[in-house]
Amino acid sequence: MTRGAEGYISSDLIAPPSKLSPSQGHVVEFLSRASASDGRRVDGLDTTKKRRRASEQISAKRPLISVFGSSRAQCGDPLYRQGFQLGMLLGQAGFDVATGGYRGVMEATSRGARAAGAQVLGVTLSSFNEEVNPFVMRELRARNMYSRMKRLIDSSDGYVALRGGMGTLAEVTFVWQMLALSLMPAKPFVLLGKEWRAVLDCWVEYLTVVESDYDCLKVVEKPEDAVSYLKEWFSAHPLIAEAT
Repeated sequence: MTRGAEGYISSDLIAPPSKLSPSQGHVVEFLSRASASDGRRVDGLDTTKKRRRASEQISAKRPLISVFGSSRAQCGDPLYRQGFQLGMLLGQAGFDVATGGYRGVMEATSRGARAAGAQVLGVTLSSFNEEVNPFVMRELRARNMYSRMKRLIDSSDGYVALRGGMGTLAEVTFVWQMLALSLMPAKPFVLLGKEWRAVLDCWVEYLTVVESDYDCLKVVEKPEDAVSYLKEWFSAHPLIAEAT
C-alpha cells in the first residue's frame, strides 16, 4: 500500500480517487499561456515572450513537468506502475504534471500525481473520440497533433519520457532537437528506463548522431532517480524555478 494525498492507494491501482476541485492560480495561468496563438502580437508584445514570462511566474509556485509515454500500458503492468510511481513522486516533490491526457502512461502518471496532491493537466486532441482519463483535473483540447505537442513542450518547465511508441518518439526527438539547438531556454529532460540507453546507442551506430548530441539528456533507470535529478536541476537554476 502507498500513502498519497487522498489516503492509501491500493497496489493494484484499480480504485479511482474521488473527483477533486482544482485550485485556480496555477492551472488558469497554464491554460492562458498555452492557448496563445503562435506568431500573434498582443499589446505590442510577442506572445512567445508572454509565454516565457508566464512560465517563469508559474515556476515560482510549482514547476510543471510534461510526461511522455506509451498509451498501450495496461493497469497493473510494470510500465503502468512505473508511470504511477513517477507521478506520485513528482507530486510529493512539489511538481505539477502535464500529459497527453489519455490512457496508458498518461493515465498512470496522472493518477499518481493526483493522489499526491499535484495539479494534473491533460492536453488532448479535438479530433480524437477517446475520453480524457478520469485523473486529469483540467483538460486543454488542441486542434491537431502539432499544436498539442507544442503546448505540452512550450508550457512546461521540464520533461520526463518513459517507454513508448511512435508518439513518444516524436515527442522525445522534438524536445531533444529544441534543447540541443538552443531553440528554447534550457530545461531538464529525463529519459526514464534503461531501454533508452540502447535506443541512443543505436542512433549513434546507425545514424549520424554523436554522443555529444545527448548532452541535454539525462538517462535514469528508476522514477526516484528522475525526480531526484529534477529537484537538483531546479535547485541549481533558481531563475527558472523561483522567478518572481
